[in-house]
Amino acid sequence: MANEADVFLDDTRLQDRGWRFRLSSEEPGLPELRNRTVTVPGRHGHYDFGAYFGAREFMLDAVLERQPTYADINRKLDELKAELLDAQGRPKTRKLRFGDAVDRYFNVRLSGALTVERVANLAIIKVPLTASDPHAYSVVSADEITWGSEIITFDWNYLLGHESGGGVVRVVAPTTQSVTISGQAVKPVITLSGAGTNVRVAANGRAFTLASLGGATWIVDCESETVTRNGVARFDALNGDFIELLPGNNVLSIAGSGLNFDFIVKARDIFL
Repeated sequence: MANEADVFLDDTRLQDRGWRFRLSSEEPGLPELRNRTVTVPGRHGHYDFGAYFGAREFMLDAVLERQPTYADINRKLDELKAELLDAQGRPKTRKLRFGDAVDRYFNVRLSGALTVERVANLAIIKVPLTASDPHAYSVVSADEITWGSEIITFDWNYLLGHESGGGVVRVVAPTTQSVTISGQAVKPVITLSGAGTNVRVAANGRAFTLASLGGATWIVDCESETVTRNGVARFDALNGDFIELLPGNNVLSIAGSGLNFDFIVKARDIFL
């Protein structure tokens, strides 16, 4: 069971490396907003064109456990640098997780100087990290979440056991599939592998059609808006719109003729 004070970079628990983190570490509830407004001379107020979130900034106060000498502190500091920098000495992107929500991660990189304060053989280091994409992502995708799954080991209210795709579904007749989304709307990756004619997939008022699967593996990536057939780009083969899954339960309807294919929906929950 994770401790609420735990900090992870990818799968490395930094406490296991001899670091602790002060409660003064800054973890924003929401990032800053970029408000889009226009002021018109001669009118009160302004026109509001909405807002977007900016990058998410973290400031970790890392405390190195008591070391005998400054040389020992420097060696541990080098270990921390190795976690944050690549072989060329440039900041690398890492998955940042916290013990109070180990089911989700932020993609972060070092974004400022490591300020080191040495006090009586202790090292207190401010570690500035930035998530250019302010969203947190689920550590597992929807097709991996099922009752009894060994992947689900965290202590978090994550709608355990919800209908979420559940892996491969064999489609031999028109059918529906439920996918539950937590957090915000997401655009899934849909895989169809096998045979079928005029295969239509629809959800939430959007639908796309593939004229013939032809025994191939088709991947429709609704996020990147790409379509491939056996790994080769075939955007021209898709008619219609890319699908978006909304928070809550989504019902995907699958129709067509001569259906005999495997159907997989991959959707990773995102949060702000």
